[in-house]
This record gives sequence, C-alpha cells and structure tokens, in this order.
Amino acid sequence: MFLVKNATWLYWLLLLASPGFSQQTLTVGGFVADSSTGERLVGAVVRPEQAGRGTTTNAQGYFTLIVRPNQQLNVSFIGYESARFNVDSLRNGTTILLRPVAQNLAQVTVTESRWRDQAIGITTIPIRQLRQVPMLFGESDLMKALAFTPGVTVGNEGTSGLLVRGGSPDQNLILLDDVPLYNQSHLFGLVSTFNPDAVKNVTLYKGAFPARFGGRLSSVVDVTMRDGNTQDHKREVSVGLISSRFLFEGPLSKKTALRPTYMVSARSSYLTLFLLPVIIAYNQGKADNYANYWLYDINAKLTLPLSATRRLSVSLFRGHDYFYGWDGGNTERSKFQLDWGNTTATVRYHQAMQGNLFLTGMVGYSNYQYQSGYTNYAIENRQQNLVNEFVIGSSVRDWIARGGLDWHIRADLELNTGFETTIHRYVPSALRTTFTVGERIRQVTNSPIDAFEQAIYVDTKWQPSRKLTLQPGLRLVGYRVGSSIYPSAEPRLALNWNTTDKLALKAGYSTMRQFVHLLSSNAVGLPNDIWVPATITVPPQRASQLTVGLATSLGKAETWQLSVEGYYKWLNNLIDLSTGANLLGTFDATWEQAIERNGRGLVRGLEVMLHKPGGRLNGWLAYTYARSDRQFATINDGRWFRANFDRRHVGNVVLNYQLKPRVAASVAWQYQSGQPATVPVALVRDPANAFYPNYVYGDRNNFQSSAFHRLDLSVAFTKQTRKQRTRTWTWGVINAYNRQNPLFLTVSSSGIYPPFTPDDDLFFQKPIGYRSALTQQSLFPVLPYLAYSLKL
Repeated sequence: MFLVKNATWLYWLLLLASPGFSQQTLTVGGFVADSSTGERLVGAVVRPEQAGRGTTTNAQGYFTLIVRPNQQLNVSFIGYESARFNVDSLRNGTTILLRPVAQNLAQVTVTESRWRDQAIGITTIPIRQLRQVPMLFGESDLMKALAFTPGVTVGNEGTSGLLVRGGSPDQNLILLDDVPLYNQSHLFGLVSTFNPDAVKNVTLYKGAFPARFGGRLSSVVDVTMRDGNTQDHKREVSVGLISSRFLFEGPLSKKTALRPTYMVSARSSYLTLFLLPVIIAYNQGKADNYANYWLYDINAKLTLPLSATRRLSVSLFRGHDYFYGWDGGNTERSKFQLDWGNTTATVRYHQAMQGNLFLTGMVGYSNYQYQSGYTNYAIENRQQNLVNEFVIGSSVRDWIARGGLDWHIRADLELNTGFETTIHRYVPSALRTTFTVGERIRQVTNSPIDAFEQAIYVDTKWQPSRKLTLQPGLRLVGYRVGSSIYPSAEPRLALNWNTTDKLALKAGYSTMRQFVHLLSSNAVGLPNDIWVPATITVPPQRASQLTVGLATSLGKAETWQLSVEGYYKWLNNLIDLSTGANLLGTFDATWEQAIERNGRGLVRGLEVMLHKPGGRLNGWLAYTYARSDRQFATINDGRWFRANFDRRHVGNVVLNYQLKPRVAASVAWQYQSGQPATVPVALVRDPANAFYPNYVYGDRNNFQSSAFHRLDLSVAFTKQTRKQRTRTWTWGVINAYNRQNPLFLTVSSSGIYPPFTPDDDLFFQKPIGYRSALTQQSLFPVLPYLAYSLKL
C-alpha cells in the first residue's frame, strides 16, 4: 500500500512539473486499419506535422495522442500510402484507413516507421518478409524465419525450438492471442505449429521486457491472429509437398456499419497417401508392419464490434500430431503410438475510453498433452483381444485471466498497468497399464500438481525531452505450489536517447523469474519433453540482463536500418538432466531425483543487424557473437562448461528481389558454429561382460561438432487469372550446395582380437582391446520443392 501511494504521488509530481502542462491541448484517439481488408495495423505511426511528439498504434491498432487544436496529423505504415488528417476531425473510435501499395516495388522512407524509438531488444519484421524466407518443403515457417534474426538460433537441423541469447527452448514465452503455447512443433520439429495464413503480427522481445510479460527468462514471442476481412469474403488455398492449407475469412453481415468478421484457417498433411501402398499390403498380409503419420492445425477467430470503441473477439486453436504403426501377423499383433498437441482458447475485450484510456481484458485456456505407448493383441477367430497395454503421458493446463489499462496521461507521459492470474495443472508423467489376467484389469494413474500464479504490473513511458525516452516498469509476482510460496519483484528499465535525427543510443535492464522447468529427454527427434513446476526443493529460475546498443539509418533515403546491441545476462537456479536419467521411467514427484539443480549461467554477446524493410530489394543481414556457459556443483567438479546452447558465431542473410512485377526471388543463407557435445574419452573392459566395453566420459560438452551452414533459394511466379484470382507457383531448393550438416553424433565400438589359431573357440574368445568411432549423422541433402497457392 505504501508503494502504491508513493507511486501515485510520483505521477502527480511528474504531471505538475512537466513544461507546458497548462497549455491548451486536445486528446485524440482512434484506430488505423487496412482499407482493403479492415485488418487493424499494429505499429502504424501517427505524427503531428508541426512540433509535437508522435506515437504508434498498439496491439489492437489503437493510438492516443495529445496535441494542440487545428494540427495536421500524418499516419503512415510500411507498405501503405500515408494519410493526412486534421485533429479536429477525429473523434474517439474513428478508424483511419490506409491503402496498401505494391509492397515489393514501393520505396519506403524508414524514418516513418519510428523503429529507432523502439525499446532495445525488440525485433519486428513484416509478416510478408518472414513468409518469403525459403523453408523446408516450401512450408512458410514464421518461427524458423525468426531464427534468421540476430541473437536467435534453432537447435539441430530439423528442430523448431528457438534458442534466444544462449537460453534453452523452455525459456521462451510463446503467446498466441495472449495464451501460451507449450509446444510449437509439427513432424518431430521439422515444421512449427503456426499457420502463416492465420497470423497478422509477430513481435520478438529479447531484452528490456515490458512489465506485462513474465514467466520466462530469454524471450517473448507475441503472435496475433488475423481478425478477418470486413470488406469481402476471401478464400485462399495452398498446396505443398507434405501438407495443404486453406483460409476462409470475411464479414458475417454487410448490412451494418460495424461488421462482425470470421477467420478460419486449417492445415493438414497427406503423408498417408505416400504410405498407403504399405498400409494396404499389411492389411492384405503381404507386409510385416507399417507406420503412419498425420498432423493438422486449425485457427479460428470471431470478431464482434460492439460499438465504435468496443470490441469482443473469440480465438480458438488446435494443433495435433499422431504417429502410429502396426506389427505382427495372424496370431498376434502390436500397435505403437506417439501423439502430442496444443489446444488454446481466448476471449478478449477491448474498449477505448475518453480518448486517452484504453481498457483490455481477457480469459484464456491452454492445454498441452503428450502421450506414447504400445498395445498387444492376440488374434482368435479374426478377433483382436487385448493382452496388455502400456501408455505414458505428460500434460500441462492453464486457466488465465488478465486485465490492463493504458492511460495516456499527457503528451510526454503514458502509464500501462494491469493484473494477471493463472491456475496451472501439471502432470509430469502419468502411467496407465492395462493387462488381462483371467478377467482382471488394472489401471494406475498418478496425481497432478496444481500451482497458482498471480501478478500485477506497471509500465511507464516518460519523455522529459524530445530526444530522451525513459520506460521504467515493475512486475510483482506471487507463485504457490503445494506449501511453497515464491514472491518475486521484477524491475524493468529501457532508455532511448536520440542524439541526432539519424542516431539513437539505447540501454535496457530487466529481471525475470521462471516458475516452470522443461526436462528434455536425450532421445533424438522425439518430443517427449516433460514440463514440471518449481517446488520446495527445485526453486524457480532467475535471470537478469543488461543491454546497450545503437540504432541508425543509412542511405540517402534512409532505407536501411542498422542496429548494434551488446548484452550481458546472468542466470541462477538452473537445472539439468542427470547423465543417464530416464524420464519415461520416472513418475510423479521422483523426477526431482533425476536432475542436477542450483546451476548458474553466464551469457554475453554482440548482435549486428542491417535491415531493409521495403523496396524492390529488401531483406536483412545479421551477425551474432555469443558465449553461453553453465556451472553446477555436481558437474565437472564445479568448473564452468559450455552450455548445450552455446553458438559462438552465427550469421544470416535473407534477401528478396522483385525481378518482374509477377516474379520474385528469395535467397536465405545461414551459418552457425558447431554445437557442444559430450563424447567418451576412453573405453574400459566391463568385468561382467568382456564383449561390450564401458564408456568413460570426461568433462561435460568436451567436443564441438562441425559448423552448420546452408543455402536455400526460391522463385515465386504470380499471375492474375481470367476470373480475377491470384495464382502463385513457388519453386525452390533447400540446401542448394548439398551441405551434410550434423543432426546428431553416434559412438560405436568394436573389439580387437588376437590372431586366430585352429585351437581357439571363436564364440568364447575375448577381445584384447577396443576401437571406437565417432560418426556424424545428417538429415537433409539437396532438396527441391514445388508449392502452389490460389487466392479466390
């Protein structure tokens, strides 16, 4: 209460002490949207032509500005024609429509985007650019496209988990319409769950996190679904090598000025078609086994405008992978299965109040489930009778409520505050066994773990001068699991100093607390990861990060953006899986016995990015130098070692070029230093079995695999059909120069035997030594692809 009272007095003092507080001003607010679709634009710039501070639209496309009467406002957004309005003509809730232009051909004035005014550690790249990055099988992949930006990589080739500034995949908060996704992979990590057709905006936060975000240490990826077209009914169909997708959107009714809209997008694989001959052969008794794979995801959104200033939306998402197979013949058969998926739902309410107030509220649900197992059957008289079943699963479920208020107090001062409540339910591992002995059936299920998390936050944006912006914030969190309660205070601060019209110096500091851990199995390629909460013996992870940098624009028209950032991050209370631990054989609370705890981490790095967001030639070049180290008292005798996520050098090039009005080419090249790995240093004889030696391991991550680099190319041919439909053929090639990149390493051994004599018994002859070999396994050779899309 003392803090709240003093914070209130502080804001009133700032308000009264501001120069020009008593001057006559006018508060205006409104929305900025695409004139062709009605989609609200996030990050559009609204700036007075005369002296005065500008602003940008928030995540709902809303802006608030305090100006003097009779001023002219310029509204701009990359890829759209600018608009000009008199402030006296605007009313609260007014929607300003911007007309899109030929994005690939238009010259863009970078200064209009106010990207230099963004807080440090924020990456915003237009969706159209992310979708142009060539990807595996021609599938646009927003998550993997983000890995081409500085400070961000993925793990091994074919995986989808992001590694941000030396952090692990579980240290990233992935939000879809304000609800967290706990798994973002399809097809064992080859494809991410985000359907690019359904996404409107993606923002990546790597440092100086706004106080409204919490619960993760490394990054926040904030993904917003499309709302739906308010003007016309649109259809889009895309066909790729492994899956196809469609998009339906439009107004539910055109009879009202405030049009409710819908958006439905879905994607499904058809790998079953390629596997169908083997499936048929098995059913006919001509094959011993078969395997099948199916994946799908569905995005749906309903947007209901209640008035010019109030809006209600409902978002749904469901993504699922199912891998199974059969083995056996006429007398007995067995089935294995592996499936995982996410389900989310969000109801959000937004209201613009009195021009300078914007209210948000939401309730949400997130559920992630993983399950694997096998079932054995006996065949009698062509009937399958259950013999036994073994199924193991893991899940995490969240119920979320959140509310926030954005208050534009005056031209140089903004306040954002709110609360968040989450009810977690974790099932780290649950076992169900069913077996028939006579007529008895037994089932075993372990109890879930419940946790409760509550937070309040306050963010401010204060501009004491036109060149200086300060953004202090504070997040207070309470987390309860069982009898344990963990309170946390997480301060945040961002600073922007525009030294000239072209150069901005930036700095940021943030403290984050993470109340969940991810235990990853050593099995390669399988998504058998187990989410577990902080407990009385495993405290929450904690990280603090300091970042400094600069941003400037280059070229006569300032069309290139250059940013340089250096960061230093230290982490505490980290955990690591003990060597040889078997997660799938660990149930309920005993997972705590399978980990190393109380680890420390130290990450530091330098990031450079040169970005051209528009024009005939657009794209970016990025380079990152980073070091990520870990220390555990029980590993390496307490000495520091390179983390699994250490990538010293990472370079990326993404270029898009409009060859002709209907032909566009894209090039993507990526490089990263080899991944650290732990390999044996010696082989010794096993007293119990001389034929198979024991491996002796030295220090953790004592080996570095070969570097990863790959070149991907694509060309898109677009044509307008007679029926005014837009048809696009995309041809591309992944790994153009056939680089054999490491997927994982295998260690093999063989015995060394003395010369054979006629009196020797080969079966009982013991080796006199051993030889070993370390082999690199690769996944993708050069791989061409063809994709087709049609917009109706």
